[in-house]
Amino acid sequence: MRHSTRRLVVLAAVAMLMASCTTKSGSDDDGAALPSPSPRALTSVSSYVALGDSFAAGPDIDPVSTSSGACRRSNDNWPHLVADELKAKTFADVTCTGAPTSHLTEPFTPRGGTSTRAQLDAIDEHTQLITVTMGGNDAGTFPGILTVCTDFYNASDDVCSGFVKSRLPGMLDEVKDSVERGLTDIRRKAPRATILMVGYLRVSPDKDGCAELGTTGSRTTLEARAEQRLDQTLASAAKVSGVGYLSLRKVSKGHDVCAGDEAWINGLKPAKGTGAPLHPNADGMRGAAGAIAERLKNG
Repeated sequence: MRHSTRRLVVLAAVAMLMASCTTKSGSDDDGAALPSPSPRALTSVSSYVALGDSFAAGPDIDPVSTSSGACRRSNDNWPHLVADELKAKTFADVTCTGAPTSHLTEPFTPRGGTSTRAQLDAIDEHTQLITVTMGGNDAGTFPGILTVCTDFYNASDDVCSGFVKSRLPGMLDEVKDSVERGLTDIRRKAPRATILMVGYLRVSPDKDGCAELGTTGSRTTLEARAEQRLDQTLASAAKVSGVGYLSLRKVSKGHDVCAGDEAWINGLKPAKGTGAPLHPNADGMRGAAGAIAERLKNG
């Protein structure tokens, strides 16, 4: 693939994340920084609502819900798989590609689509289980990491390092504030629900170069560190809000975008029907669903 063509593919992926996508800790890279409250153990649920962005929606993974419009939700995303595992009597999936945390309480227009209702319209005081995956699109966090740390943007180790060390902390402060507000709004509307916030599958390996991302070993490490800090930020916001948090970093270790046949994240040119670029594929959805169902069943 010519360099200019590859750059356009990355630009499209970043645009999807943006339209679609100082925190410190002593934790390792495999999990969240802080322990968070465990939700009540559930083996079945009467009503379940899934809230979130593209890493829950599973854009372009066949079969895609025809009613989801530009949100491009897959009927085989992890919320659907969890709903099946927990034998949910009623289930609503309102996840949407590109959704920022503000979409919980405000309408949102996904890229190329029409305005969608606030996600919290789907829950009420009788909702029993709520999962939420959000924050990566707030303050341009994921798109920012990709923009400054990949070869396709003529990035350098110095530019990437400067971003992760200097700009990212302020962006994560914004993420933490917006997620805390969102979780408070969820709790206010569904005071008796079990709420579990779910983190993101890892995109970058911990070290070495990553051809799928066009990164050197140094920049791959920086990207992984940035993802870890986002995970820690979400864990902290969940803890402050009294909400359970499940990091997916440990379960997805070895399944990053550069893991070949073991990858749970697509590269820049996925086959049609297998998911969007730099987003989870069907294997990733199954892996996430297994970890989430286990957490919910065990409490």
